Amino acid sequence: MTPHHHSPAPSITFSPLSFFPSFSSPSLEESTKYVSVSTKKAGTSVPVTHRYEVKNLRQRSVPISVTFQFPVELRTPAINRPRASWSCWAPTHPLPHPAISFHPQDCSVATCKKIRCRIASLEMQQPLEFVIKGNISFQWQQKVSLVSEARIEYEEKKYTQKEGFVQRQVQTVVERSEVYNYLPIIVGSSVGGLVLLALITAALYKFGFFKRQYKQRMEGDGAEPAQSDASSPPDAPKQ
Repeated sequence: MTPHHHSPAPSITFSPLSFFPSFSSPSLEESTKYVSVSTKKAGTSVPVTHRYEVKNLRQRSVPISVTFQFPVELRTPAINRPRASWSCWAPTHPLPHPAISFHPQDCSVATCKKIRCRIASLEMQQPLEFVIKGNISFQWQQKVSLVSEARIEYEEKKYTQKEGFVQRQVQTVVERSEVYNYLPIIVGSSVGGLVLLALITAALYKFGFFKRQYKQRMEGDGAEPAQSDASSPPDAPKQ
């Protein structure tokens, strides 16, 4: 498996009363952005993490609710600092979207879970971190995109926002890359080469190629001594 690529954790910043929201991306531990898995096996699973931060930059503490929607491959979000004034619950009825194995796996096409956390008081300059973890498994897909969503809601009679809510998303792309085993190709090529060489050798032997070569070689070896004797000078006469 190749190393994960990450993106900064989304930061949802709440500003009470007439202040418009401002957004930032602090250097927290990052959400999983891209995962490449080298495997041929169906059903292989890889871990995915989505992180959200909610921050109040103003001078007043405010009550809010944070709603999360995420595909069923990811589990219920965990809060980094649980308190008695916080409560999270899921609706009794599942979301009506059918399970479709296409990407992106957002809540418009995938089966999603919805969790709402009510925070009695979001204190000034004390950010809250929410972590959603889970495993994504491949069946026949080559690439899957998981999208989770977080939304802040508040009492509109007391507080004012530009859009009426603050919303952020995290997306993770998980891709399966095929790993090719070249050993069978190498072994097959070697065996095929040896078989081809044996067939060529048998064909040459059948047509007498080696016999002719042997006969020509023997004749050449016999002619060479005779030529050597003819070319040698005669012995000088004895005195």
